[in-house]
Amino acid sequence: MRSQGMSIARMDKWIPGVSPDDRTSHVAGRTLRFRLAAVQHYLPLAAEKPDEDIEYVHELRVATRRTTAALRLYADMLPRRRTARMETRLKQIRRATGDARDYDVLAQRLSDGHPDAEAQRFLEKVRSRRRKAQRPIQAVYRRLEKDDRFDHWVKELLRGVRPRGKTKAEPKDPRFGEWARIHLRRIVNRFFKAAPTNDTDAAALHRFRIRAKELRYEMELLAGAFPADFVEKLYPVVETLQQQLGEINDHATAQARLRQTIDTADDPSEADHLRTLLKDEHARLNGSRRTFLQWWTPQRKHDLQARFSELLTGRPELATA
Repeated sequence: MRSQGMSIARMDKWIPGVSPDDRTSHVAGRTLRFRLAAVQHYLPLAAEKPDEDIEYVHELRVATRRTTAALRLYADMLPRRRTARMETRLKQIRRATGDARDYDVLAQRLSDGHPDAEAQRFLEKVRSRRRKAQRPIQAVYRRLEKDDRFDHWVKELLRGVRPRGKTKAEPKDPRFGEWARIHLRRIVNRFFKAAPTNDTDAAALHRFRIRAKELRYEMELLAGAFPADFVEKLYPVVETLQQQLGEINDHATAQARLRQTIDTADDPSEADHLRTLLKDEHARLNGSRRTFLQWWTPQRKHDLQARFSELLTGRPELATA
């Protein structure tokens, strides 16, 4: 597998060259080609050049999520077996990069805020564990690179994109604008139904984060079907929401990683230092949660709901699917 030769700046979230009047199958093919190219671009970089930029691993994880979102959005136009195989491979890549990304984030936090000697000693341990976490990324890359199998699977999948109706004689291939509104309405309704009613419910916030991420990725895929305000005014609100929830999740993940390390620490002084870091991370988590809840007010929720409703139905109240 080779990087696609595209600059990082071109690995954009938006799908270029798409309009509401396009046939949906054409948009599906263009979208998947673009999303899969990002995976093909970042996988060799994350596997072979992690020291060049720690963001390669992060960008690879984002690329796999965005591609999975596209596969699910256009599932009715894709060959099932090839799609299932691709989803499995993308999941393998994402799992292989999980520990590496967690250690990258933890190392960055330690580098930024803890200059004392004990912190530096722990930082070196984290970096050592990060080097070991590189092995699964290299292993999955070697498997997928062998005989250009991943590139072959990409081509096979793209060749299979076509409208699929209830019968072969009557394929359905609507205009993208019409199709996009139907699909966006469903994910918008799921998103607002997941909005937590209890401010202290961590599990509810986690579910809401997942729905926010789903909505954000689907908006990126469907933007070409809507007016410019969709990207310029509506999307930034969802992006900010998802980023704030993501920060909460990052702190929760860091806490879990620290607790795991405390449980296995064989040096009492190291364990004491880790507990200090854990306390600090807990305070950051609470601070992030407060910041989010101060931002995500009932009025902001109502305004966002009304804007989506106006976009999808022409009415200020949210229409249900």
